[in-house]
Amino acid sequence: MVGFENEYKEIVDKLIEGENMLSVVSIVAMGGAGKTTLARKVYTSSGVKQHFESLVWVTVSQKFKVIDLLKEILKQILSDGDQSIKIDEMNEYEVGKKIHDILIKKRYLVVLDDVWETDTWEQINRTIKAFPDTSNSSRLLLTTRKEDVAIHVEMQTHVHALRSLDEEKSWLLFSSKALPSYRISGIRDLYKYEELGRKLTRKCDGLPLALAVLGGYLSKNLNTQAWSDVLLCWPSTKDIQMMRGIIARSYKDLPNHYLRSCVLSLAAFPEDYIISVWTLINLWIAEGLIPHTPKHTVEKTARTYVSELAQRSFVQVVQTSIIHECAEEIRIHDIIRDWCIEEATKDGF
Repeated sequence: MVGFENEYKEIVDKLIEGENMLSVVSIVAMGGAGKTTLARKVYTSSGVKQHFESLVWVTVSQKFKVIDLLKEILKQILSDGDQSIKIDEMNEYEVGKKIHDILIKKRYLVVLDDVWETDTWEQINRTIKAFPDTSNSSRLLLTTRKEDVAIHVEMQTHVHALRSLDEEKSWLLFSSKALPSYRISGIRDLYKYEELGRKLTRKCDGLPLALAVLGGYLSKNLNTQAWSDVLLCWPSTKDIQMMRGIIARSYKDLPNHYLRSCVLSLAAFPEDYIISVWTLINLWIAEGLIPHTPKHTVEKTARTYVSELAQRSFVQVVQTSIIHECAEEIRIHDIIRDWCIEEATKDGF
């Protein structure tokens, strides 16, 4: 996480300190601004883990079913002694009642990530109030692109409008991708790259996703002419459209059509889904998306594809194998996923 250190501390303090009544902290910003990254850093912090007895993270997204959301919450809060409960056979009221009965005895934090609709809270609580207020400083943490969603929740609310990265933090994130430390020693005229790179980071308006994808693309094109060309051809659009242009440029720069097909195949997974790399590799091979090469097995080639996509920030690595030091689980940002769906549809993929 780059650039959100002060905001991270502020949100952790809001969750841990303050009033005893159940309240909500909302992180609001446009897509690609780093809401989920910040929320995940807060959620996994030692202070939050020590303060709350029960921690829940669910992704809401644009299309969700209340019953599925509640069942996922229940699965996360069940103790070992309750594992025999047949959640799949329960109806919405029964699931909500069970959540209420468990959480009423605990200080809890529930994260609702990527909320789109103002009535989401009402939908979740329509059959029974699943999240009790026992005046023990339990909290909700909500991330959304829409401020009206944040202020619609009918309880004590702190809305945190996430600021864009400043120029130095933007450069730090961009350069970590475009000019990784292990390559700097072999780069001639490094000052030229920094001069061009700082101009490019200013164009990204402090949006982490734009900085990461652009940095990943330029790390594969380490010559000053390529960097100058990007600067000269910079689109006049802003925000989401600007990011989509950067994604398209990096996609077209991929070394072969096999890798491009692998990118588009990621659109088949649900929004915010955590993808098993092993499952993904098997799917790619079964679909004929991995070429046979003389020196490598198809599995090894597929793993290099995953690494390439991670370096370019097409995917985010969720979990890495300690033994093999390779990605085990990945996810795709919803803006990149939306772009992949449109591109795949256009190409008849």
